Amino acid sequence: MSRFASRKEFKLILLLISLVIFLAATVQGTIGFGYAIVCLAIFSYFLDFREANVIVAVSVLAPLIAAVWMYRGEIKRRTLLICLAGAIAGLPVGLYFFSVVNETLLIRVTGVLIFLLSAEGLWSMRREIKIETERETSWLWASITGVASGLLTGAVGMGGPPVAAFASRQPWSPTQIKVFLLAFSFLTAILRIGGLTAAGWMNLSVLSYCVLAIPFALLGIYVGLKVSHNIDARVFRGLTMGTLLLLSLGMIFRSPTNGSNEASEPTVGESSIATRMEIVGKKPKLLTD
Repeated sequence: MSRFASRKEFKLILLLISLVIFLAATVQGTIGFGYAIVCLAIFSYFLDFREANVIVAVSVLAPLIAAVWMYRGEIKRRTLLICLAGAIAGLPVGLYFFSVVNETLLIRVTGVLIFLLSAEGLWSMRREIKIETERETSWLWASITGVASGLLTGAVGMGGPPVAAFASRQPWSPTQIKVFLLAFSFLTAILRIGGLTAAGWMNLSVLSYCVLAIPFALLGIYVGLKVSHNIDARVFRGLTMGTLLLLSLGMIFRSPTNGSNEASEPTVGESSIATRMEIVGKKPKLLTD
């Protein structure tokens, strides 16, 4: 392979990262969650899993800051802080489960719970939900939701669905639901970046991907917010619950994780990116186990 062709392929990888982040940010702006789910689902085909996670964690900050600032007056601060406190409490337990319980089992059990919540939520939409924007939510359920999110964040890296299920069942307007999810994602993203940095998973190569992708993330969140601006509350809840339902099916029927293969063989993304970078004389310091 020629040096010129290798540079072209490397640029293609960067373009793919930017386009995926644009798509993920559009989804996040439309329904309030889904950035990490969309990114990781597609990145898994051409990026190392750890690199993908760091890129997602860092690149999501810019669009979340923009979106939360735009709708800051709609944030349910009390409920948000209760959920965040629960997430902080649940995170260490989730990390413990991650070290002792099979990852595939954790994901499937989580998928079953989300499926049941989503199905019940869709069924309950037969009766009209009265919008009460000033009504305070139960601190108990907010705490349980936060703990569940922290558990899943630590155990499988996907803490968004429980919060999405909780928020979509509140008598809030679509804007309040969405900004609550965006604000929670922003706060947990900061915690996650702190953990990734402390663990030494940040490097210039990955951060360069993030910098290049930020404009696409900002554009995507803007498009998503515009698309969802006039969505009816009932339609919005149906869209959210339907998305969660499909996500849960993917979690339930996912292929088993093979830890031994992951440890002994490089992923397609890791080997392909390393090869491309090495050929052009700029091999990055890839994340290691």
